[in-house]
Amino acid sequence: VRKTFFTTKSTEFDGVNDYIRAQPSTRIDNIFASGGTVSMWIYLNPTAAGSTNGGLVQKTGDGTYGWNIFLETYSAPNYTLRFSQAWDNEDLIQTKAAAISVGAWHHLVITYDASDKANRAIAYLNSSAISSFDVVSSSYDASDSTAYTTDAAQQLEVGRVNSSGTYQNFRISDLAMWNAVLDADTVASIYNSAEPNDLLLAASY
Repeated sequence: VRKTFFTTKSTEFDGVNDYIRAQPSTRIDNIFASGGTVSMWIYLNPTAAGSTNGGLVQKTGDGTYGWNIFLETYSAPNYTLRFSQAWDNEDLIQTKAAAISVGAWHHLVITYDASDKANRAIAYLNSSAISSFDVVSSSYDASDSTAYTTDAAQQLEVGRVNSSGTYQNFRISDLAMWNAVLDADTVASIYNSAEPNDLLLAASY
């Protein structure tokens, strides 16, 4: 099992034009191809209340390949958490309601195994499983989507959706990825290691 850990300090994004981009790396290529996990601590700034379509983490370039995770819509007290994975250049879009409040740290984990197109992502919020995602039927035709689309050439980005935005007004810490599906006990152990130290780094890139 390979783990890639990015930072132990929180980084703040202004929701206007802040984001971080990492060049393609074999360490984080196709982490979901045979089962993978993305873990992060997020803190939505109070001024982000009710904002929508803000990107968290993605490896998708212009949105045609790879995957992304973002907060799509807001209906108090829940955001719609969206996970999208490209199959045959179509997006398998999966969504789930998540009670993510502003002004507080939340531990968010997404697990997904792309080895079978029938598999669904699972989200954990503060160590509790939200259960499997629901597929947005208009986004995906299972009858002609049979091949996982590689993300090997795509850059990793934090803080926005696709190459054109939308940007997220938030802080992120302890972003980590595994090329394995973590089980509930492992997710709980990460959560129980406590909230991150709020040592801010500016994300003006």
